Amino acid sequence: MKNSLFFICILLLTSCSSVYQFTIEVQEPAQITLPPDIVNVLVVNNATPQPGNLGINRMYMGTEITGMELNLDSLAHIATTSLAAHLKESAFFDRVLVSPVSLRSDKNWMGSEPLSDAFKTETFETHGFDGIISINRLMIKLDQEVRKNSYMELAINSITTCAIYLYNKETPLTTFSVADSLSFSAPALGDTIDIFKYFPEYTIHDMAYTIGERLSQRIIPSWTEKVRFLYAGSQSRMTEALSFARKNHWSYAANLWIDRYAHVSQAEAKGKIAANLAVAYEMMDQLDTALQWATTAQKHLRKSGLPDASAENTRIDAHVNDLQKRIRDNDLLDLQWGM
Repeated sequence: MKNSLFFICILLLTSCSSVYQFTIEVQEPAQITLPPDIVNVLVVNNATPQPGNLGINRMYMGTEITGMELNLDSLAHIATTSLAAHLKESAFFDRVLVSPVSLRSDKNWMGSEPLSDAFKTETFETHGFDGIISINRLMIKLDQEVRKNSYMELAINSITTCAIYLYNKETPLTTFSVADSLSFSAPALGDTIDIFKYFPEYTIHDMAYTIGERLSQRIIPSWTEKVRFLYAGSQSRMTEALSFARKNHWSYAANLWIDRYAHVSQAEAKGKIAANLAVAYEMMDQLDTALQWATTAQKHLRKSGLPDASAENTRIDAHVNDLQKRIRDNDLLDLQWGM
């Protein structure tokens, strides 16, 4: 299957130099599963721009700011371009092209219109695309207030609707919406036009780029960071095994930990070694074996008398859950990547 794990780095924790932490990136399946033969896609902007004076609420020391419209015409353009860029970067599709200029000329910015049959026919039959990903609507609501202490409060909420069309299908495969929001406080620096026009426009445009990324995460597998832990111990074989692990030589480390596991009897010690083995086999992409060692570690650590809320039990419980999810996810990842 497609490699669903990426090893980033190892960091030393400060707890008596006995626990080491490192970060991995784990691939998670997309929320939408496309047919595996969809390899050439066109990303289009099918949204009508929101007027710059609607959905905007700005106050200055209790007085409403009017007559200073925001430029919202390019939001769907930015989101469409961002979505296409993230799809292309993922290498999930063979070909990704983008048409960022809006296909619509109507003024119904709150409405979501389907693509015309003529456009779909031209895209599929003339240009040879398998799928069309269409941003049909992008709406924002902005609330901004500058108080008497010259401190600014800004909150932006957005909702974006997207549809996916496939060749020889009259209706979309799926239509979905993504909501996003941001809020923060900051000193109100600059003159009125800086504070109430340029700054919110810049922030909204930056948010539109993020919206494209969020939409892509619904369509293609994405990466998320996970933290893993290794127990060092003072025994020489444990130190040697950890040295191999830090160099990404997991099979050598696993052999040493297996040998050490057979020679200890204390439940806590066996649990920590088994936990290390769970990590090692996960790093070698042997998830079923990793889960066996993780559940073994879980049993030993529970028998050891450590509190349920101890760091050791909390870590191994989280690792068991992660491994169970990764095993389930891998079947779906194989389907999505066409493996």
